[in-house]
Amino acid sequence: MNYAKDPTSDHVAVNAAVRAALRAYGRPVTVFECPVWIGTIASSTLNSLACLGDVIGVMREALAAHASQTQRLENQDEWQTLSDLSGGDFVGRLLADYEMFTRYEINI
Repeated sequence: MNYAKDPTSDHVAVNAAVRAALRAYGRPVTVFECPVWIGTIASSTLNSLACLGDVIGVMREALAAHASQTQRLENQDEWQTLSDLSGGDFVGRLLADYEMFTRYEINI
């Protein structure tokens, strides 16, 4: 699930929705929390690495669905996209072969 302290409200909402579902489920589970905006989490709390090779195509499709974040608006050269962040390193990290997570057990 998305990291609870990511700076975007949709990521916070996803985290809250997953936690609500886990409360309804009522059993202990292992959570893999993913900080999309990695600067919002101390790297020392990232304790798991997952290979994404089998799902990288799905991840590319998901990222492309965020058109306002991945494509410049027509005639809007100043429009910033995710590729503009960190000289393209941000998108490169999102579409890397591996993803870093914070893994922990939760019983809420």
